[in-house]
Amino acid sequence: MTVISPIRYQGNKRSLIPIILENTPPVKDCPRMVDVFGGSATVCANMPQKFRVYNELSPQVYEIVKMLVEQDPKKTLGQVKRLVRHWCLTNSNEENYDAFRTVVQKKRTAILHYVAHRHAHSNMLRFNQQGVYNVGFGDRGLIGKFDELEHELTSFHQHMQGVHLTNMKYGKLLSRLGNQLDCNTFCYFDPPYLASGAMQYGKWTEANERNLLATLEQLNRLGVPWMLSNVIEHREFSNDLLKRWLKKHATTVLYPNKSYAMNNGQSGSHSTIEILAMNY
Repeated sequence: MTVISPIRYQGNKRSLIPIILENTPPVKDCPRMVDVFGGSATVCANMPQKFRVYNELSPQVYEIVKMLVEQDPKKTLGQVKRLVRHWCLTNSNEENYDAFRTVVQKKRTAILHYVAHRHAHSNMLRFNQQGVYNVGFGDRGLIGKFDELEHELTSFHQHMQGVHLTNMKYGKLLSRLGNQLDCNTFCYFDPPYLASGAMQYGKWTEANERNLLATLEQLNRLGVPWMLSNVIEHREFSNDLLKRWLKKHATTVLYPNKSYAMNNGQSGSHSTIEILAMNY
């Protein structure tokens, strides 16, 4: 059964977990796993390896995951309930959400950011350059879902025990792993998508994309098995650089037929073509 991350933002890999697991190298061959762009930790939480590394560049997202992993889930649930009830947060009261968000923007704690995103537009976790949470109301909420949330918090907490949590740029992470980057270590990459418009991590440029692809080529030379999640088309955008690169450097490319849609009633204009690529 898929472990569901309590973090809900658009683009998490919840629905793709079965196909990701089906195409992950066997644990006997790869006893180590690195989730390079960890995000909601959906992939990391579902991986079977005992040795796992979760890495996330965004300090705010990292702190939320760290809280969910290290804090007793009962305590987390209690904090969430108190905030929701105190601020009367529902899926229909935008005014209360706006008042709550003002406090979130001043205090900037992990639990406040978490509760805000569960009521925000498309459950986004987006911050401006000053680290201020800036997502509008999204007709979403937790009222009536506390039992479901309790299960998710508990399951996620359990499955993330023993995971090494890091908050750094992916190049620094891979450099620190050093000799552990070999055929026994499976690396999963889910970077910001060049073809997808607005970015959670700031602007991901073509230079960033080229650097990442060069990193994957280096892993090829080291014999490190990797999987890459990415988007090759979104609306009018097309990642031609990635399309050309995949033909030369990826052994397997899968098309999961997965489309994301923002919560704005215009799913057709926001559809994507996603791929899973592997070097094995």
